[in-house]
Amino acid sequence: MLHVRLMAMRHFRVAGRLVALQGETTVVTAVPDKCDNIGGILPKSMRNRSLSRFQSDERPTVIPRLFTSDVTGLVNFLRVSFDAHGEVQHGVAAEIRIGDSIILVSDGGGVREPFTGFLYVYVEDTDAVYRTAIRAGAISIEVPADMPYGDRRATVRGAWGNIWQIATYRAP
Repeated sequence: MLHVRLMAMRHFRVAGRLVALQGETTVVTAVPDKCDNIGGILPKSMRNRSLSRFQSDERPTVIPRLFTSDVTGLVNFLRVSFDAHGEVQHGVAAEIRIGDSIILVSDGGGVREPFTGFLYVYVEDTDAVYRTAIRAGAISIEVPADMPYGDRRATVRGAWGNIWQIATYRAP
């Protein structure tokens, strides 16, 4: 649901019906995917953002989480291979940033077993990152190659069991 307080006369469609709003205290409740002009009624600061407050503005909707018995080793691999940033702290998951993405890395706190992932990571230069990952201990699964959908892609398995597809988009 979307709740918006409007300060002026505005017309828009909700579920196919034209609605006129006026006055400082008018509150509209609508389902966003039913609105024809939702961007037109939201202030610029709220457009293209989540319409509810179930997550912080700094976090994406999906954050992969990897469990390992060697958090420091995996985080160092991510730093070297993908220019990742983030700190390992005792008792909390390490929040590691690669570009505009976040990966959480932890030991599971004795509640979860090590669990690997399969992640697709866009980088500036597939070949360079592939070579760096191999030097950092990864094993090659696929050498860099051009894909029919426009990515140049390589695949490696890190020493912690995770599979990393490394890609750079190039128009097909």
